[in-house]
Amino acid sequence: MSERVVQENSATRDDVLRRLSGQLDHLAAEVFRIEHALGDGLAVSELRDMATVHRLQRLDYVRQSLEDAALLSLFLSDGQGSMDAGSIADRLRLEETRQLLAPTTKYNTAQMQMPAAVGEVDLF
Repeated sequence: MSERVVQENSATRDDVLRRLSGQLDHLAAEVFRIEHALGDGLAVSELRDMATVHRLQRLDYVRQSLEDAALLSLFLSDGQGSMDAGSIADRLRLEETRQLLAPTTKYNTAQMQMPAAVGEVDLF
């Protein structure tokens, strides 16, 4: 295969990040639809069960994480090499995602946990 053909079939890092952002955004939208379908299908008595509420909150957390990852991927795809972490962090929803931008943070997915379920869940 010639070098020219390889170059034509290769995507830049920024292209891949933009595509990744779109894919993550699509997955977040799909999780949102699932949240609504589950919420619509649950009886009022099931929504009073704390385990059910906690599971819905975890699903909501996954959706918000996907949305943040989509935004972060899009910001990283701008090709400028450096970024204003503060302005990007202001656009992200979750503190866990903002911590990815902190230069001193040692990120460990094994230690990452969803925040404790507190308060009410948004039931659409």
